Amino acid sequence: MINTVNQISKSVLIFIAAKEFSSVEFRTVRDCLVKEKFRIFITSSNCDICTGDDQSKVRTDVLLSNVRPSNFSALILIGGKGLAFHFNPD
Repeated sequence: MINTVNQISKSVLIFIAAKEFSSVEFRTVRDCLVKEKFRIFITSSNCDICTGDDQSKVRTDVLLSNVRPSNFSALILIGGKGLAFHFNPD
């Protein structure tokens, strides 16, 4: 039981938009979490490979619709133009 609790407390879910997420923000956040030994998982709403604002590609680990919130201690939303679509799709 202790191992499961420790794994959850060190597991972070990072949400990125399918297109035009901030690549710099994503890399900065990801690198800091990895350095601190967090287990990171990348999610998006509807794709397996997302494209950043600098055209870099990131493969997701899980679709947002399949996420179990109880498996993570934090959710981080990465900014960028693409994130606006999720708040105002029109």
